[in-house]
Amino acid sequence: GPTSTARRSPRRCSAPGTPAKDDGAAVVRPGLAEQVAADIEVHLHRQLGDALAADAVVHEHLGVGVEQEVVDVQVAVAPFPAPLGVKGLDEAFKVGEKLVYSIHYGIVKGGKAVLEVKEGTYNDKKVNHLYLNGRTVGLPDKLYSVNDTYESFTDPETDLPYMAIRDIKEGRYTKYTEQTFDHWTRTDSTIVYSTDTGENLAPKDCNDILSAFYYLRNHHFHKPLKKGDIVVVETYFSDELYTLRARFMGYETIKTRLGRVNCMKFIPVVITGRVFKNEDDMIIWFSNDRNFVPIRIRFNIFLGAVYCDLDEYKGLKHPFEAILK
Repeated sequence: GPTSTARRSPRRCSAPGTPAKDDGAAVVRPGLAEQVAADIEVHLHRQLGDALAADAVVHEHLGVGVEQEVVDVQVAVAPFPAPLGVKGLDEAFKVGEKLVYSIHYGIVKGGKAVLEVKEGTYNDKKVNHLYLNGRTVGLPDKLYSVNDTYESFTDPETDLPYMAIRDIKEGRYTKYTEQTFDHWTRTDSTIVYSTDTGENLAPKDCNDILSAFYYLRNHHFHKPLKKGDIVVVETYFSDELYTLRARFMGYETIKTRLGRVNCMKFIPVVITGRVFKNEDDMIIWFSNDRNFVPIRIRFNIFLGAVYCDLDEYKGLKHPFEAILK
């Protein structure tokens, strides 16, 4: 079974709600049982996808950012067979894709974010190592430092996760969690092993929050969509089930630092309360081409609009045809 501090009977959850580098191989961080920091609030991370890099932006302070501290990682864990199922042939991304974002509130730059697809190894099997880091920069970093990292190790054929890592550093608050996903033992559900809560039952073919957005790019966005359609992906995040729903709002051309980009516009359904007033207070624009790259994320929060904009890209699977000349 997976590395875990406690083994208990699977817990059925109700819906809402590092590795260290060692000659190229990563070893699971020890001492997880000693981490006693309580998760004192429901973080907004659950609403983010490819926008995850900006999750701390709306954590009561402006902007998370991201510097690119990317380390090739191979995970040493117990063996699992590959999940079943095969995706379509026209994939939206490949190993080597790297996206760099700036996060800003008006003219104030609050952070940077990096999304990257790397080649990794999970128990001697090649996997896609999805990496996200968000970090504050400049004055916001001095006021309230944020350095959040999410990692997911997914099967290249199904895009379903084997393992997910969440490493949160926000001010004096820290949280490190590992989860492994068993997609094959049960025919009706996925078993998620969490270092915090042991074994839990989740919907079949469940994703972690980071893998979910890559899953959307490969498995949903290529399908014919009409305005108002909702795409759905089940996720397990922060030891809770979270159904990620995104409503397709049609096509839109937006001005960016890269030029004018033709986009598919989606509104994820977010949780209202402390930061978001309405369920549609987040908008994500994906490139309207075969890459489905997230171009811009806008958060409408109590303080105003926070933007996360694509500044740099490399290693795209297909030509960037959404940029208009």
